[in-house]
Amino acid sequence: MREMASKKKVLIVSFLLVVLMIYYLGTYYSDGLYHNKTNYGAYIFYTLNSFLPFYLLLAFLSNNLVTSNFYQNKYSKFQNMIIPRTGFKKRILYEIKTVLFSSIIVRLMIHIFTLIVIHLFFSEIHFQGFESSAFVALNTNATISLLLYIVYSTVGFAIFSLFLYSLIYFIKNKYIYNVSGIIIFIVLAVSMALIGNALYANQLNVKLFNPLLEAINTLSLILPGLETSTAITSIRETNLYFGYTCIMFLIYSCILCFIGCSWTRKKG
Repeated sequence: MREMASKKKVLIVSFLLVVLMIYYLGTYYSDGLYHNKTNYGAYIFYTLNSFLPFYLLLAFLSNNLVTSNFYQNKYSKFQNMIIPRTGFKKRILYEIKTVLFSSIIVRLMIHIFTLIVIHLFFSEIHFQGFESSAFVALNTNATISLLLYIVYSTVGFAIFSLFLYSLIYFIKNKYIYNVSGIIIFIVLAVSMALIGNALYANQLNVKLFNPLLEAINTLSLILPGLETSTAITSIRETNLYFGYTCIMFLIYSCILCFIGCSWTRKKG
């Protein structure tokens, strides 16, 4: 009950923070960036999603709404009681399914909540006079691009949460684990940017290194089509590399889960 109440508080505070971010973007830029725009609702939505505090909030929620209870179970008597009854493999598969399902629900709730707040209180979201390519490069049609962004970012958030779940076996400190989503997100994003800048500085063809950069690109998971850190120049490449990044993080998650489970079973 305490865990559920705590999660409700986190979710409520998160929604309030989202409202404050929307208010900030909608009012501060109304006389500037969005001034005289036919449809600045869509601009607010995409700008919010690429707003640093917003995607750091998402990284935080991956830990504290989705995987935190499984972390507590791993280091409590509950795990020792439940595994003999259900079986080790069944329990792990149940946890993985729950992480993915919960992540999808949380991210969709945030999407829906964000769109409703913007549409009702700031500007109706339509695409008259809206240049989709200026923000998100997933499709030439602005409506389809928005739908793809919602689907992709939801899937990416779920995979990122699964990756954080796989770290349960390796991070023993609860408080470090609670902020590990933000730490990992920032470290991998900054690492990717530093490598890309080094390649540019040495006048190397960055496109050749895109597979390496996208393999650690947490931005591509959370902000598919919005991030511009790598040398991706077409809609087709953006879609393909999003899928590639998802596959790579799924591989990392499976490897870490396998190693973690093997250690756990050996320890008994």
